[in-house]
Amino acid sequence: MDGLVAEGHAASTVRNWLDPLRVVCRRAVKRGQIATNPTADLDMPSDRSAEPAIPSREDATRLVAALPEAERAFWATALYTGLRSGELRALRWSDIDLDSRLLRVRRSWDDNGSEVEPKTKGSRRTVPVVPRLVKALERHRELTGRGGDDLVFGRTASAPLERSTIRRRAHPRRVKIGDDRRVVR
Repeated sequence: MDGLVAEGHAASTVRNWLDPLRVVCRRAVKRGQIATNPTADLDMPSDRSAEPAIPSREDATRLVAALPEAERAFWATALYTGLRSGELRALRWSDIDLDSRLLRVRRSWDDNGSEVEPKTKGSRRTVPVVPRLVKALERHRELTGRGGDDLVFGRTASAPLERSTIRRRAHPRRVKIGDDRRVVR
């Protein structure tokens, strides 16, 4: 474990590599095949010390402005609402009331390519829409010509974005946003 950490592997990677060994050792102790579990007292590395990078309002505005126009509304919605990837993929224009500046999360898109109900009662929620997001969504609606029950961010009005497309667009290429600071694009 120490060697993996020293090589610079992420804490989650180290845990994923060692967990099968820990299970095998636990089972071997239960079956009497070994006397003690050599993995029992391992202090597994933790990701808890890493603070998530949350851009300031100014940085978020600059980041969205630096993106291609066709991607701005998607990433602005992700930044300003905190919706999960599946929720963004399943979002329909009928879920958004720009006049009231509210967005309702009613469904998600799962990994099997199906529209599903939110997993928990708390996942079904109403989210406020900030004025700068209203503008981005209005522009996106103009560009796509969609409305009603159409998907807001689909490949088409009825086909969602692929998860791989979102991951590829979120690849950690850097975009300079000023003051010599950089933000992930």
